[in-house]
Amino acid sequence: MPKEQVKAETMKHEVPEKSPNQKNDMLKIRQKLGSYKEIIEKTNAYKECIDKIPSVKTLRCLALGSPSDSNIAMYQLAFLVLLQEKFKFEVSAYDPIFNDNDNELFSYLKITVEEDFEAEMETTLYYLPHAPLDLTETIIKTEIKYMLGNNIAKHTERLTKSKLHQQYPTLSHLVNLTTQETKDEFITVSRRKKYVPPKIEYDYSTTYFKSLQLTEFDNDGPLNCFSDMTLHVIE
Repeated sequence: MPKEQVKAETMKHEVPEKSPNQKNDMLKIRQKLGSYKEIIEKTNAYKECIDKIPSVKTLRCLALGSPSDSNIAMYQLAFLVLLQEKFKFEVSAYDPIFNDNDNELFSYLKITVEEDFEAEMETTLYYLPHAPLDLTETIIKTEIKYMLGNNIAKHTERLTKSKLHQQYPTLSHLVNLTTQETKDEFITVSRRKKYVPPKIEYDYSTTYFKSLQLTEFDNDGPLNCFSDMTLHVIE
């Protein structure tokens, strides 16, 4: 089973003794998370998602950001925690931007912060809110089956098909399985001649997948936190 390898700084887990002010700040962070959970629980995005979540044991979260410093990251964490509470997932998370307050919050939530991660992909759901394409490419290469994050067909529309294939070949093969239209590479070089993009050869004998199912959810979350939120089932 391929092992996820995400290049990032080593996480420091030791948290020094906190002052009364720091403890009060942590209490406010927990209260903020609680209020955000109440908001997210009422959204269509959450209600639709819980009906489609596959039968898995583990949720792996990457590219979350810092919940203690970012409202968007806190909303996305609230979504994660609601899933954790409903489905009793074991949750693992990592982002090099996590700070001491984040680590303490994760400890309180029983979320394991770890850079290295290895699990059975058939029973693991990857949660990648607004993950960059290079990270998404890296994660898909580890032969994941379930991913909750931006719709990859829409998320790659800014790239031509040939550019996508050149920079992110695994994503290119996966996007090619969708019915979503991608940007055509069509450039006029003169009044008489037009540039015809090179034909892309998709070789699925080199990939672990042959099909992709996309289920997109209503984007009614606050701060546009869940734009293009989509469950990807890769087989």
